[in-house]
This record gives sequence, C-alpha cells and structure tokens, in this order.
Amino acid sequence: MSIKDTKLIKFAATSLLATLISGIGTIQPFINQYSQAQAQSTTPRMWGIDEDDGQLFSFEDYTTLTGFNNYGQLKWDDNGTIRTIGSDIEAMTLDEDGTMYMALDRILDVDDNGGTYCATLMSFNIQDALLVGSGDNVVEILGVIQIPCNSDSDNVSGLSIDPLTGDLVALLKDYNNGNNTVHDKLYKISKTDGSLVQLIGSINGLGEQSRQAEDIEHAPDGTLYVTDDDDDETYKVNPSTGEIIEVTDQSQDNGLAGVSSVKFEALGWDFGNNRLVGNDDDNEVIAQLTLQEGNNYSYGDTNGLSLTDVEGIDFVPTPDGEPISSTAASTPFVD
Repeated sequence: MSIKDTKLIKFAATSLLATLISGIGTIQPFINQYSQAQAQSTTPRMWGIDEDDGQLFSFEDYTTLTGFNNYGQLKWDDNGTIRTIGSDIEAMTLDEDGTMYMALDRILDVDDNGGTYCATLMSFNIQDALLVGSGDNVVEILGVIQIPCNSDSDNVSGLSIDPLTGDLVALLKDYNNGNNTVHDKLYKISKTDGSLVQLIGSINGLGEQSRQAEDIEHAPDGTLYVTDDDDDETYKVNPSTGEIIEVTDQSQDNGLAGVSSVKFEALGWDFGNNRLVGNDDDNEVIAQLTLQEGNNYSYGDTNGLSLTDVEGIDFVPTPDGEPISSTAASTPFVD
C-alpha cells in the first residue's frame, strides 16, 4: 500500500470516528484535567499570524469569532539575544504534529547565496505557545527557502502541506526582472532546511492564469486550491503540475454582504467540517469560501481585535484540530 493510500485511509477512519462521536449529543465526553483548557466542539481551533507585526493568535471557534487567544509577537534567537521578528511573515501552514512552518519575506540569519533567494523558512510548535505576557514564543530558523528570486517583488506568499504525502508546498508570487507579473509557480521544499525539492510548475490553464496568488491550501483528498488577488478568483489546481483544472469561484466577494472588494490573503482547511476558510485583508473578514459561485459566507470581522494584516491562517490537519503526537494527550495548549 502506498503512503498516499495509507494517509487517505487514516484520515477517512478518524473523520468517521469524529462524526460518530459528535452525533451522540446526549453523551458528555470525559474531559481529563489536562485538556480542560481546550475547547471541546466540532469546530477546531484556527491559528493565524498578523503580517504587520508577527503576532500569533488563535480562535477556539472561528465561526463565532469567540475564544480569541493572543500569543504576542513571535521572536527569534540572535546568538543568545531574543529579538522580535516583526513584519513580513507572508505565509504559514500547520502539520499534523502541531509544527507551524512560516515563510518570512526577507533573509534572517541565513545565507541567501548572493541575493539569489528572498525568503526564510521558520518553524514553531503550537503546543509550546504561551499567551502574551507569559513568556517568549521563539521560532526556529530552518534555513533559506531555495526558490530563485529574480525580482525585488518576488514573494513566497503561500505554504501548504499535502495531507496525503506530507510534502511541504510553497507558492511563489512571481515577477520577472522588469517587475512585471508572470505566472505564479509552485514548488516542493524541504521541511528540514528549506532546500528545493522540485519545481511543480506554473499556475495556469483553461485560459486562466494566476498572477498575484496570495495563498494555497490542500483539501483532505490532496486537491490544491489557490486564491488569486489579480482577479479575486479561487482556482482548483492539479497538485502535481500546477495546472488550473477548475475555476471554482470567479468573484470571491459574492455572498459577502456589504463588501465591494476583497483580498483573500490567507487560506486554511477545516478538516473537521471539510470546508475552506479564508481571511480577507481588505475588510478583516473571516469567511467560508464555499467553492460554489456566489455562495461565500462571512463569519464576521476582526477589526476590534487589533488584527490588521492576517496573511496566514490554518488548522491542524486532523478531524478535531488536535496535534497527533506522543505528547499531545498530556501537553495542552498553554492558554
């Protein structure tokens, strides 16, 4: 049996178990002393990063924008001196063990090969997250993202992990050396050090092309979705080639009442409810992107929470949004 088949069977089994458990409304699950702080519901915790200041946060229920947790600005260890990262975290994704991978749109304590590269790969495990004022949340600098950049405007604007293979996929918002947009590209990169594994291909097809892609996200079956700010469209993309195989939404503002323009810069897949969620930076709105023309749905805006430029959101890719690891049962989120 292939790795892809094993992962698919694993997810199907755990999803069925979660569905059966959630359907027994009269039975209260046993909650031990270690997990009382973690919200128990069918809505998994959503994690996010504000690009303007590197603030890490989460919502225990993003559908009602309740249970907001502020973990403060992410930091890094500069040879023993803890410093704030600040702005330019353009993308993030979560692995099933709770590891968060982030793309920083500048070089930080890594070799950029004479200016060939433009982004830094960082990681942080969300099980170690401390609320603001409780301690420093220090990332690990993994290495430079070895995707060639030939323009000052090039930007690694999206990251996503294929749930079937475990591959870390990166999106390059691509410009040529004249700073004109060209087809955006997809790459596989190493989770260990950011080294280039494979150029997947350019994002185009069906007479469409992605020119200002802001993020990517895998569905449980491995299907890849792209949000393109050039025309506010959502594409379904072949994850093996980058080819656009369907335009799932030609106007992302459709269905969002009172909204005339949008800029969906962050995508996350809620594995528990099998839905694509996005953050619109124009209005600071968290919304469901239904993948049906005109039926997108707003959960509300975060303007009162001092979130100004959220460019990364995601969920742990498990049915309940809880990390799968040997320590998960005894190490709750620190909030």
